[in-house]
Amino acid sequence: MLIGLQKFFCKNNNDKFKFYPHITLLCSDNAQVKAAKKIIKKEFRPFDTTITSLYLCEFFPTKIIAKDNLNY
Repeated sequence: MLIGLQKFFCKNNNDKFKFYPHITLLCSDNAQVKAAKKIIKKEFRPFDTTITSLYLCEFFPTKIIAKDNLNY
Protein backbone atom coordinates (compact mmCIF):
# COMPACT_ATOMS: atom_id res chain seq x y z
CA MET A 1 0.00 0.00 0.00
CA LEU A 2 2.73 2.51 0.90
CA ILE A 3 4.67 1.75 -2.28
CA GLY A 4 1.54 2.41 -4.34
CA LEU A 5 0.99 5.67 -2.48
CA GLN A 6 4.62 6.66 -3.07
CA LYS A 7 4.33 5.92 -6.82
CA PHE A 8 1.13 7.98 -7.02
CA PHE A 9 2.69 11.01 -5.35
CA CYS A 10 5.94 10.75 -7.34
CA LYS A 11 3.91 11.00 -10.57
CA ASN A 12 1.48 13.66 -9.35
CA ASN A 13 3.46 16.39 -7.66
CA ASN A 14 4.01 19.95 -8.84
CA ASP A 15 7.09 20.78 -6.78
CA LYS A 16 9.28 17.92 -8.16
CA PHE A 17 10.26 16.77 -4.65
CA LYS A 18 10.26 13.00 -4.26
CA PHE A 19 7.64 11.64 -1.86
CA TYR A 20 8.78 9.30 0.91
CA PRO A 21 6.41 7.49 3.25
CA HIS A 22 7.00 9.07 6.62
CA ILE A 23 5.66 9.74 10.06
CA THR A 24 5.18 13.23 11.39
CA LEU A 25 5.19 13.48 15.17
CA LEU A 26 2.75 16.11 16.39
CA CYS A 27 3.58 18.39 19.29
CA SER A 28 0.40 20.19 20.22
CA ASP A 29 -1.97 20.85 23.07
CA ASN A 30 -3.19 17.90 25.11
CA ALA A 31 -6.74 17.85 23.67
CA GLN A 32 -5.48 17.60 20.06
CA VAL A 33 -3.01 14.84 20.96
CA LYS A 34 -5.78 12.86 22.71
CA ALA A 35 -8.10 13.25 19.70
CA ALA A 36 -5.36 12.11 17.29
CA LYS A 37 -4.46 9.17 19.53
CA LYS A 38 -8.09 7.99 19.58
CA ILE A 39 -8.24 7.97 15.77
CA ILE A 40 -4.87 6.22 15.43
CA LYS A 41 -5.88 3.50 17.91
CA LYS A 42 -9.06 2.87 15.92
CA GLU A 43 -7.62 2.98 12.38
CA PHE A 44 -4.00 1.77 12.56
CA ARG A 45 -3.19 -1.71 11.29
CA PRO A 46 0.29 -3.18 11.92
CA PHE A 47 2.49 -3.94 8.91
CA ASP A 48 5.98 -5.27 8.23
CA THR A 49 8.55 -2.85 6.89
CA THR A 50 12.22 -1.91 6.95
CA ILE A 51 13.32 1.48 8.20
CA THR A 52 16.33 2.60 6.14
CA SER A 53 16.97 6.07 7.54
CA LEU A 54 15.95 8.51 10.21
CA TYR A 55 15.62 12.26 9.74
CA LEU A 56 14.92 15.02 12.22
CA CYS A 57 13.49 17.98 10.32
CA GLU A 58 12.12 21.40 11.03
CA PHE A 59 9.36 23.03 9.04
CA PHE A 60 8.87 26.75 8.62
CA PRO A 61 11.62 27.17 7.61
CA THR A 62 12.21 23.70 6.21
CA LYS A 63 15.60 22.23 7.11
CA ILE A 64 17.17 18.89 7.98
CA ILE A 65 18.54 19.00 11.52
CA ALA A 66 19.95 15.46 11.64
CA LYS A 67 20.07 12.39 9.40
CA ASP A 68 21.11 8.80 10.10
CA ASN A 69 21.26 6.10 7.41
CA LEU A 70 20.66 2.75 9.07
CA ASN A 71 22.89 -0.04 7.80
CA TYR A 72 21.32 -3.48 7.58
